[in-house]
Amino acid sequence: MSKKRGKKPSRQKDKPDEKKVARITIVIFSVLVVGILLVSLFYLSPNKNILKDPGFEENSSEWVYLHWSPVWESFTISTSQSRSGAQSAFLRLRGDETSQDSKIVGVVQDIYPDQMPRKLKGYYYVQNWVKGADLQYIQCAIMAFDVPGYADAPLQIRYILSGIDSEPFYLDNAKYIFISGDQPSQAEWVCFERGLLDDFRHSWGFIPEFSMMRVVFEVRYDGIPFTDCAADIYFDDVYLGS
Repeated sequence: MSKKRGKKPSRQKDKPDEKKVARITIVIFSVLVVGILLVSLFYLSPNKNILKDPGFEENSSEWVYLHWSPVWESFTISTSQSRSGAQSAFLRLRGDETSQDSKIVGVVQDIYPDQMPRKLKGYYYVQNWVKGADLQYIQCAIMAFDVPGYADAPLQIRYILSGIDSEPFYLDNAKYIFISGDQPSQAEWVCFERGLLDDFRHSWGFIPEFSMMRVVFEVRYDGIPFTDCAADIYFDDVYLGS
């Protein structure tokens, strides 16, 4: 009798589990998406402040004053008033009829962002405000250096925080924006906030390219005081960023 030969089992190549592959693909894709979102949040976060030591807590050398200018006086770091933390920048202005015709007390930081920051914010506190000059005011100035077409002087926006209600003087390279034209409120922290990028666009008609930016917070008078003038100004929790 002839023996029936059984069919040999066919050898099939091992195929990967399609469901397992799909799961791995989904996991990898999800990790990539989360990673991209985290990076985007880091760089685009509204809390990304490009100012160093914005609360004046570190006694940082990043904050300076314009020592080369004869009308400038230095700020100090104070523990007398603070909005958060223990310290703030203290600007003490004094003048009388015998004083020079302009005086500025301020705090300055130079920064090097790749593009124009979108938002400016900060807080100031006023004590002992005695108006002894017609042009006595609190100001924040944002300057962009080496802007094409404005190489001789930085392109500026000057925010009048308080003290005057009209432009103190004309500058070819500066635009004024009034946050408050009233005399300053005293003994309370006052917040100021602006869309810096939009202000440059609306005021100058374009977003400038630049090599450096300078941020200035100051109290000042222009013109010889007609009587004793005084102001004690504190700045804290200043912000410049996305």
